[in-house]
Order: sequence, then structure tokens, then C-alpha cells
Amino acid sequence: MADKGFDLKILVPTDDGLHVSENGIENPRYYLVYNISNRSYQLAGKVKCADFFENIFSFDKLKELVVDEKIDLVVSNHTLEKDIPHEIAKIQEINQLLNWFIDQIDQKKR
Repeated sequence: MADKGFDLKILVPTDDGLHVSENGIENPRYYLVYNISNRSYQLAGKVKCADFFENIFSFDKLKELVVDEKIDLVVSNHTLEKDIPHEIAKIQEINQLLNWFIDQIDQKKR
């Protein structure tokens, strides 16, 4: 559930803050959380994965994060195994990906 004034809250795995992680959802350096509307996006949070998972990835712990942070969608470079709502990233640059989501939201609102 996105924060007030936004339509979508997503989690993006990244190693450098600029691109979707090639290591997938299981082994990035960070998760970035964004709120997105039909006009803009805003960084809502950052999670250092090594600290959060204590160096051992767990889908259950990821699902807890999704629920606790009220994340609507997880971006990944492949299909996720568990029942976590996700979108496969067709665009690897995060700013372009976020702009694509803005366009999708804007089209739905028209």
C-alpha cells in the first residue's frame, strides 16, 4: 500500500543504486523502496540486505518485509517462487523503470 498521495509502492533490488541487481532478489546489496504516482516517484526507504537477512537469504523474511512495509510489488529479473507479487524488470536502469511505472499508472487513470 503506497503512502498517501501515491498509487504504488515497489521494492527494487540493486547493487549500485542505479540498476536493477543482476544478482536477483536473493543477493543484491540493497533493496530500495519507492512510492510512485502518475506524476512522480519518491524514495521511501533503503534496506541493506546483508544486515537484514544476516547473510542468509530467506523468502519468508522477504515476505515479512513486503508485508511490514506495505509493498505492493517487488521488481525482479526472474519469476519469484513464493506468493510475493512481482514484476519482471524489462528495463535495467532504475530511473527508467520508475518512469515506466509512472506511465502505466497515468494510462490507467485516463
